[in-house]
Amino acid sequence: MRHTGAMRRSSTSGPSSRRWAVGAVLVVLAATGCSSGDDAGDPAPSAAPSAAASASPSAARVSLTGGGAELELGAPATVLLRRGDQDPGIVDVSVGSVTRGRTADLTDFGVADAETSQPWYVAVKATNRGTSDLGGASLPLAVLDAEGETWGATPVVGTLRQCPSGTLPATFAPEATADLCLLFLLPEGGTTTSVELTSPSLSEPISWAAAPAS
Repeated sequence: MRHTGAMRRSSTSGPSSRRWAVGAVLVVLAATGCSSGDDAGDPAPSAAPSAAASASPSAARVSLTGGGAELELGAPATVLLRRGDQDPGIVDVSVGSVTRGRTADLTDFGVADAETSQPWYVAVKATNRGTSDLGGASLPLAVLDAEGETWGATPVVGTLRQCPSGTLPATFAPEATADLCLLFLLPEGGTTTSVELTSPSLSEPISWAAAPAS
């Protein structure tokens, strides 16, 4: 089960947990045939080669990370990133750290159930390796907790000092790099085991083993 919620400053009601819907404006595609790993047995989406070819002239020379890849913190995954109807771009995404937050961090946002929530901050680095401007996009990342539940990132309306930016800058041109922080709200006492990049086009998520820093 996937969960997510929104957090607003001075909200009169707390975040509502709901299933994390896949199929948002931003979609990540990965061509398993371009993976450097062993992807025998994985179905190769028929649309993946044409999507890669249309992303940029250099797309065919880029080794994309296949579904099911398990990475160390700091190691990049190279994926196709589509926003709306534009041609897919090519992005390197890496998870740098997973840090346990404090309930007190949420006080200024008026979260009704703050005392029963456990915030986690995930530091992410993204580099645009394609030719499309992906400004303002949100990366489709989630965390897996110790109970096997998957939690989507919680959007923040306002500025959370401990985790200030969860989306790409308004302009994210080719060769641009951005350091992001995504907020995840788990139930009280909840711990993370991995960070996952998931998409309908991937048979399995790409994951980073989470070694939480307190």
